[in-house]
Amino acid sequence: GSLFLSLFLCFVCRGKQCWMIRRFLSTASKMSIQARITEKIQASLNPLHLEVINESHMHNVAPGSESHFRVVVVSEKFEGKTKLDQHRMVHEAVEIELRDHIHAFSAQTLKPSQWEAQGHTIVVQQSPSCRGGMKAEQSK
Repeated sequence: GSLFLSLFLCFVCRGKQCWMIRRFLSTASKMSIQARITEKIQASLNPLHLEVINESHMHNVAPGSESHFRVVVVSEKFEGKTKLDQHRMVHEAVEIELRDHIHAFSAQTLKPSQWEAQGHTIVVQQSPSCRGGMKAEQSK
């Protein structure tokens, strides 16, 4: 089913996955976007600690939306990597969700030594307040 469709290359799109197939695959899955983010980061980075926080309720979106996320990731795979490389690794893990579903995404990454130095606690950085999104733009 889905595996076949994900491998199907649309002739009309010249070898790229057709947007209709991507849309079908995204709606065919009953898994929430938050659950997919969690699953993909766990599979890719094998984190010692992972928090996936849906911040959509803080923004001008419909109730139940999954469009604004913050992740906190502690992984041994970050050792020897710059902060930029750590963020790239997180973004690569959730590339499809970022492209097709997520409006805003923030990653807070730590190496295990940093996490241990903080006593295995993490102060989750506060997201900025919503500025009204589309409503603010339309009122200008």
